[in-house]
Amino acid sequence: MALLPQDQQSKVMLLITIGMVGLGWGFWTYWEQPTGQQIDTARVEIDSLQRIVDRAKQDLASGTVEDLRRKVEEYTSLLSVMRRLVPEKNEVPALIDDISTKAKLAA
Repeated sequence: MALLPQDQQSKVMLLITIGMVGLGWGFWTYWEQPTGQQIDTARVEIDSLQRIVDRAKQDLASGTVEDLRRKVEEYTSLLSVMRRLVPEKNEVPALIDDISTKAKLAA
């Protein structure tokens, strides 16, 4: 066994070296890799949020925010008209009775 050291000091140094390699492997496996993955995940999320912020800045600069507000006001007014035209749940039976009554009178 020429590979293994024969004197006491070399054996201790070999054990220390093996222990340090084990500690390095444990550090890499249980701390560095998970932390790196968390950093990568955070970086992807930050990039996507930055794209959203950039798009919002472009919209603000081009004036489309005002267009959106105007469209929201238009849709709100259309919704109020639709609410007047479409019967509510409790109005439907009365409408059905009125329709059937007028159909009987017309027949």
